[in-house]
Amino acid sequence: MTLFCNHEDNRVLGFYDDEIHKKIPTPNFEVTEREIVECVKDHNTHFTREDGVLRFYKEVVTQTLEQRQEVIRRLRNRLYKEFADDLYLEWQFDRSDESEAAWRAAVQKIKDEHPLPTE
Repeated sequence: MTLFCNHEDNRVLGFYDDEIHKKIPTPNFEVTEREIVECVKDHNTHFTREDGVLRFYKEVVTQTLEQRQEVIRRLRNRLYKEFADDLYLEWQFDRSDESEAAWRAAVQKIKDEHPLPTE
């Protein structure tokens, strides 16, 4: 999966996933899921590149709390599929306490690393 940030005059205009979107607007550049989370959870709308590091910063809040929460929910769902779903199936198959604990720990780690914004 490749994620892109569309931009104009250093304003973040949106994020696009090449597995979902057929056309990604230009100009754009590749960003990581972690960068998107940092941008969204802190209400950031602008960016700079300093020493090759992408930094997002706040200027104008354009997303509602519900929109920011939805971004985190979608990210969590991707991470559940990648890191927790197989553990859940294993637990359903063998019904062991160890399998259940491993699955629950994976889910909790994702929730801890990607909390829902509350304000």
